[in-house]
Amino acid sequence: MNSEIAKRIINLDVAILPGIGDEEPTDEEISILKQTTQNTILPAVKAGVVSSIHASKDPEIPLSFGTCRRYSYTVSPTQEPYTNIDDAAIKAKFNDVYESDLKSKSVGGSFPMIVACAATIDAADPLVVEPHATNENIILYVPGGGFTLSDMPLHKWVYLKVSHELHQRVFAPCYRVAPNYLFPHAPHDVYTAYLHLLHVGFKAKNITVIGTSATGNICMSVAQLLNIQNKPMFGRIILIAPFLDLTQSRDSWTRNENKCIIPHIPTDHPHSVPRMYFGPGDDMFQMLKHPLLSPLFADPRQFPPVQIHVGEDDVLADDAAEYAAQARARARACGPQPAELLTYPGKNHYTVLRGKTQLDKIYSSMRRFIAEN
Repeated sequence: MNSEIAKRIINLDVAILPGIGDEEPTDEEISILKQTTQNTILPAVKAGVVSSIHASKDPEIPLSFGTCRRYSYTVSPTQEPYTNIDDAAIKAKFNDVYESDLKSKSVGGSFPMIVACAATIDAADPLVVEPHATNENIILYVPGGGFTLSDMPLHKWVYLKVSHELHQRVFAPCYRVAPNYLFPHAPHDVYTAYLHLLHVGFKAKNITVIGTSATGNICMSVAQLLNIQNKPMFGRIILIAPFLDLTQSRDSWTRNENKCIIPHIPTDHPHSVPRMYFGPGDDMFQMLKHPLLSPLFADPRQFPPVQIHVGEDDVLADDAAEYAAQARARARACGPQPAELLTYPGKNHYTVLRGKTQLDKIYSSMRRFIAEN
């Protein structure tokens, strides 16, 4: 994807979208983003910032880059109530969402997903929902957005970029977000999307899940749900700057506070992302330590092979490092469970996905990881 296309995206007033542009971020861009993150986005989310993102801001994508479409799907008949979750309060939350969906007839086809295919992939029908071949490899890409933003129109550029770089079709579920929809709506929606892909014929071992930032958390929660509910596990997972500990208690939150675009807002503050995601309450601090909310507290043996990318200047750097350390310790004690951590000096939560040299490193390592696992 050339730099001229990247400029079109970056100059749009909807968002400055990382992961596409060849250019290194400018000081002015970083300054604007910091001001937006600290002074605008979080308060605006409480007022419903999602409603301000209109389809009219979505630029037309030339067929020379690829194509994508949105479709709706029904719940897989293999999906069941969450009977195996051990914590009664968490189980009740998941089953409330499940039962609410049944009553609202979401099973009739109101779950949305996007399928994207880069022009470099040779396919007679690139946007068909079923597998092109018996063993087609695909990407389940869950776009990040701080638990408060999901399906932004501009994300289709990211889906096509990922499809092009990894030479696989991309399926991107549209999940419900906070503050209008609290936990566990998001992991439930992504879990439902994954079961849908299995139902239409994709094989679990051929699905690579990619989560960025908040959806790194969500995807690791989905992996736990698959184990809990005795469903087939996806083949591997790639996390980019994942938010694995919602207690925000790792040292990198203070160590990198002045180097990263993410503000350190106390958990009990109304604009705190964990608070908006889970909801306020006397039990919030304790519940945030539950593995389905903070996967850093989960047993790493239940996860598939994991590759993590994070900038050393990210406030979430220690989330990634600690998970990798735990996984490696478990591997030494209980057998191999691949966990690969790739850190990038001088990169923070935003710049880890900016610049041609940086992106080439990341996509190259992703291709290798997928091939090896």
